[in-house]
Amino acid sequence: MEKTLAHIGYAMITDSTPSAVTYGNVTWLDSDKAGGREISSEPQGELQEEHADGKIVLSYDTNGGYNHNLTLLDILDSVDEDWLNKRVLEDGTVVEVADNKVPSRFALLVAKETLNGDKTYMVDIYPNTVASRYSKNSKSQKPGEPIDFEFPQYSLKSRPLETNKIVTWKVYCDELPSTVVMPTLPADDVDDDND
Repeated sequence: MEKTLAHIGYAMITDSTPSAVTYGNVTWLDSDKAGGREISSEPQGELQEEHADGKIVLSYDTNGGYNHNLTLLDILDSVDEDWLNKRVLEDGTVVEVADNKVPSRFALLVAKETLNGDKTYMVDIYPNTVASRYSKNSKSQKPGEPIDFEFPQYSLKSRPLETNKIVTWKVYCDELPSTVVMPTLPADDVDDDND
């Protein structure tokens, strides 16, 4: 059983070939600065069924990964730079440029405190994720009214890896992982497009 969202982390993809993906070290967002407030993950794809002679003869799932809505406590320049290709200048200015670059890809790690077994965390890992620009909202506050904080909400898309079609996996641990370790699937579980 999950207790609560505990930490949000990410590891940038540093190299990708048809046979392997390499990640940098995991960056865990500081809870006091940009901790995760909420995440929702919606599966993408549909169950497909083929009929013959009045019955279902084939059933398969078109797994397109997940779309996430992630709400953070605040915006970090380093996240904007890593996820959205924004440029942080030496004087601290953050610049968004319409340069049509390929979006940065990263592994998204969502750690939740768990009551299952003897481990502290259950970590969902989405190994092939991209982020879209977040909405910006501001409004004036009337004197004497409670503060109505605005929190950035990122739209993220996690898709199957091209190398092995893995969409996500989970690990149970006492310490938050510092690296992304790809699970090794048996050879029978990996589709070979060259058959």
